[in-house]
Amino acid sequence: MNVVDLRREHLESLVVQQSQAWCCEDLLQPQHIDAITRAGTAFTALDDDGIVIACGGIIREHVSMGRAWTLLSPDAGKHMTALSRYAEHALFHCR
Repeated sequence: MNVVDLRREHLESLVVQQSQAWCCEDLLQPQHIDAITRAGTAFTALDDDGIVIACGGIIREHVSMGRAWTLLSPDAGKHMTALSRYAEHALFHCR
């Protein structure tokens, strides 16, 4: 797994797992994608073949508060330990 900064094309190419599909019809519209990529710390996790398996981040709401979000592909399951560790690291170092 490789973690990189979130880019618009990552969200556009992410195949979201069925349990999160309900939120994506509206969320993944161009105006929302632009807002998400500008709103704070955000990342993309790629598998060894360069396929997007997760996108997530922290949207700053206030100087001392943020909202964490994550979208996962059906293939993210085998990477959950690494994804959880990365998310924990990102939360700990968020500014």
